[in-house]
Amino acid sequence: MPGLSNQVFDTSFGTGTSACGGTDGRISTLTPSVFTCVITSNLVQTPTQLRTPPPFSNNAITAVDPNWKPPQTYMWSFGIQHELPKKIVFEMDYLGRKGVHLYGAYDANQAKIRENGFLNAFNAVAAGGDSPLMDQLMQAVPGCCGGDPTGSAWLADSGPNGSPYNTDLVTGRVAEMAALLQQNGTDVAAGLPPTFFLSYPQFSGSFPSSPGGFVVLDSHDYSTYNSLQTVVRRSFENGLTFQASYVWSKSIDTRSFDPTFTVVAVQSSPFGASSTPFDMDHRKRNYAPSDFDRTHVFQSIWTYELPFGHGKHWGSSMNPVLDRVVGGWEIGGFGIIESGRPTRFYSRSHDYTLSSIVRTVADCTGCSPNMLHIHRDPSTGVLTYFTPSQIAQFSTPAAGQFSNVGRNFFRLAGYANLSMSIVRNSASPKGRSSRQDWKCRMPSTRCTMTSQGVIATTTPTSVSWILSRSARTAAGSRVIHAPCRFR
Repeated sequence: MPGLSNQVFDTSFGTGTSACGGTDGRISTLTPSVFTCVITSNLVQTPTQLRTPPPFSNNAITAVDPNWKPPQTYMWSFGIQHELPKKIVFEMDYLGRKGVHLYGAYDANQAKIRENGFLNAFNAVAAGGDSPLMDQLMQAVPGCCGGDPTGSAWLADSGPNGSPYNTDLVTGRVAEMAALLQQNGTDVAAGLPPTFFLSYPQFSGSFPSSPGGFVVLDSHDYSTYNSLQTVVRRSFENGLTFQASYVWSKSIDTRSFDPTFTVVAVQSSPFGASSTPFDMDHRKRNYAPSDFDRTHVFQSIWTYELPFGHGKHWGSSMNPVLDRVVGGWEIGGFGIIESGRPTRFYSRSHDYTLSSIVRTVADCTGCSPNMLHIHRDPSTGVLTYFTPSQIAQFSTPAAGQFSNVGRNFFRLAGYANLSMSIVRNSASPKGRSSRQDWKCRMPSTRCTMTSQGVIATTTPTSVSWILSRSARTAAGSRVIHAPCRFR
């Protein structure tokens, strides 16, 4: 069929070991009979089979929201520009932007815990009471009730004969317990409808590695951006040119990761989990600083030709020999200083206290966004963000509750980098020019935070200097480059 193709690979023919013949691996031995044998032996699907839709699977499905709308973005700005003396220009701009109907996704099979009364039953048993709904569910669990009078009592029993779901009760993992009960068929065995925990049980997935299973692509995500941008620049005059910019901004969204590549992340994957709705019933809980938001960003670049030597302010009539020593020098560099990006911290590895799709973001009592500072743990010698007292401030939210700090509340360490160079340009009477560069780079400590709060850190042991020399003929036919790096 036009437009359809199917690739066939047969590495054995090229090595001369194909069972179809042509043992020397040459194209000349690929006769029609050998070629037909290779195709029929390696063809996974025939053209007729390719026209047949793949078999239906009830493990997972992806659908598009029938109310999907195309993304829209609105941008507005206002700015002023003023020319100052010495060819200096100052510019200040305000830029605002708002995106609506942004491409997003959610898992429609997030375990239900509110409307079916399961959360209330869970909390009643956790408080030491009894729940008819929990009695009904536990009595359908094999091994119930281990000598306990009711299913609720068996669930609360932490002894060796207690319910296998007791750990979920003690730790507040109400969403995890709901997902496991559905996965084990307990709801149906208890006489409850198959849609008691999941709206679409035929696409139940597998908790926790691939929970849910009914991904809906929609256009319900949104974002806002506001910034103050300033620039000061000077055109090249008297050997000096520079540009410096400062941006003060805030970007807020419900999703920072393109769902084209990560439609719905699960558990606590480093990038996608925070862009997956924490609570399908309250998706605004994801509205927080963007993963890439940096409040302050300063950048600059400059070049200055020293005023010494032939044609300069000082030494314009200098002896040619002396001019080759003190003339032709310039200094330059660039600098970057920016504040840290936002991050969030999840509860323990099995703490699904609100959603069965992604783990719960941890609570933090008495915490501030800028409390993270890089220091060396005296007991381990490892660089870390947290002191033992700060770690003690974190806890798991109660069953059915969201984090008291939410998504992207904390800020990681900032980044700074300064690079400087000293360059000497010279020319000889024979039409050759040469250039010598001395570059100094002073990077800052770089830290990476993983989803589990582990820090990977690289710290420069010294300032890096790079020395290089290049020469070029007037015709440009020959270039010599001899770099040397030392610390």
